[in-house]
Amino acid sequence: MRLTWWRSIIDDIFAGRKIESPIGRELAVAVKKHNLTKGFLLKSIDARQSPRSYNSLIDVEQGADETFSIMNMLILEAMGSKSVECDHAASHLGRSEGLIALIRSIPILRHKRICLVPSTTLAKFEITQQAIIESTDPAKLKDVIHEIASSAHVHTLHCEKIVKTLPKDVRSAFLPLTPAKLFLERLKKYDFDLENPRTLQRSPLLPVHLYLSLILRKF
Repeated sequence: MRLTWWRSIIDDIFAGRKIESPIGRELAVAVKKHNLTKGFLLKSIDARQSPRSYNSLIDVEQGADETFSIMNMLILEAMGSKSVECDHAASHLGRSEGLIALIRSIPILRHKRICLVPSTTLAKFEITQQAIIESTDPAKLKDVIHEIASSAHVHTLHCEKIVKTLPKDVRSAFLPLTPAKLFLERLKKYDFDLENPRTLQRSPLLPVHLYLSLILRKF
């Protein structure tokens, strides 16, 4: 119901109709001021209208493109930056964020007895959803996490390479690359072990890393 409401608001904004909702009026101001793309806004809604299930990591990346990447592209538009290079970097960053979110979801969704790890990944390492939910095969679970993290790492490298070629005034849009890299480094440090509480613990130095990334425009 709420997603239908948002779709109606977006349609009204781009049709030039009067917006009654305060948050809708603010969105209308942002759309007009930054010339935001209607397709991006609608796509971000469509991606959330049905529960996700994944057959492969490619499916996970496609889902991330429709959520995380779209948000990154809207941020870039709000900064006045529209280019193929920026979109490519935003896509790689979004895919990395989506894969990292999948990893982070594993211990959280256990309490609901849900596992979103793709079926092909489960089959590759001969582990079941139940084993992941109940954490009965930690060695194979580490292999699964390593597989997902490796794909995320590849996308961070691609994003980082592109960002280095972009104008410095738009690089701040890619600040999320910093916590993504820190998380992947922490995963590797603790041997991809989600049972170790330090693996998912946020670094107390994250604000410092973000500040340095912002000042130096290096991610």
